[in-house]
Amino acid sequence: EHCSADARALTQKVMRYAVHLGREGDLLLAFVLYHGDRPWRANDLREGSLRRLDPAVAATLASLQLEVHFVLDDLSRYTELELRARPLPPMVLLTLLSLRFLRTLGEDAALAAIERWGDLLHAADRDPSAGPDAVDCIACYVLRVTDIPPRALHIAFERILQRPEETIMSTAEKLLKEGEARGEARGRAEGLKAGL
Repeated sequence: EHCSADARALTQKVMRYAVHLGREGDLLLAFVLYHGDRPWRANDLREGSLRRLDPAVAATLASLQLEVHFVLDDLSRYTELELRARPLPPMVLLTLLSLRFLRTLGEDAALAAIERWGDLLHAADRDPSAGPDAVDCIACYVLRVTDIPPRALHIAFERILQRPEETIMSTAEKLLKEGEARGEARGRAEGLKAGL
């Protein structure tokens, strides 16, 4: 699982995975890739709904709760240089850097980051094990989480990849249509609510 949100929600999600995926006798290992704005801080049940109870009752109930353990990779604790130093394939490094930093960067800073990571993008594009959709996946993520205009991203990718790049504009059109469809659906739902 990967997430950038609340630790409590993640713990509950990992527990649901364990219940639904685990079968008797299976060994189940949970890995969480956290890329929030602040370092991970696990939420104890006592910090939530149990703290409103009598302390003795809360302690008894807390001791009866299921515990979920998982391997945590907290990307928020690493700098760009530290992440780049990991001995991983270019596409994996590019994904980690994108998850860790792009959501929080403005247009200019995000474009500058993509330029800095150009060697990884270029290597991922040339790596057959990354798959033919590697560049498209990164472009899609960039377009979803940043304010970079599709045309500017298209130009940057073509310069970095040193080849014509054809997927960004079609990805941008697809995302635009998805957004319009969500907006229309939301408008219809609000109209239905207003009519009730």
